[in-house]
Amino acid sequence: MVKLTGPLQSLAATGSIANLLTFQKTRQGTMVKMKTTPHDAKSNLQIGIRAMVAALISDWHLITTARQATWQTLADENHLTLYQAFLSYNMSRWRQFKSPSQTYPATTAGTLSNYTITAPVGGQGTITHKIAVTLLNDGWGFSCHRVPPPWSAFSLANTKRILMMHNTGIQSVTEYGVEPGTYKIRYKHINRLGRYPDSIGEWGVTVT
Repeated sequence: MVKLTGPLQSLAATGSIANLLTFQKTRQGTMVKMKTTPHDAKSNLQIGIRAMVAALISDWHLITTARQATWQTLADENHLTLYQAFLSYNMSRWRQFKSPSQTYPATTAGTLSNYTITAPVGGQGTITHKIAVTLLNDGWGFSCHRVPPPWSAFSLANTKRILMMHNTGIQSVTEYGVEPGTYKIRYKHINRLGRYPDSIGEWGVTVT
């Protein structure tokens, strides 16, 4: 559960959006949590959904005020806050395996970042990802996908991590608790305007 401290354009948000998140007022303030999903809550699909939810929640306050303001029309039409409109719309896109967008509506245009991907490293129950961005352009981040044999195509269900980036530099993250085995690691580029191109790389990795 995440406690809201005021940056989400509402100090009294309540209810559920996208059939996924619930806003609730408590004595400690307004809280946002994943809506209870008792059936197979730890499935690969749920992991992929939760990865994007976490990324969007943490990233909202990093989006410029001008871009946040583009959500006003959608928010007014649906009686939502700017933040709720942003989250609801983007999670609806993500369920269709489409990239989120910082602005409304998604145009699927823009220029991708210049980047270098270091081959992922497998360890004892771990996989470490490292991506260096040298020119951000309209890039927003990367989705990381882990596929066991038999190798399958990209999907929401094999999304394991979302790496959001707002500046040039190196983004590194380590997955823990990975079952031993051989995997293919793939990445897709997330663009701030909703562009989501095909694979930008594929590597084999062994986890012990």
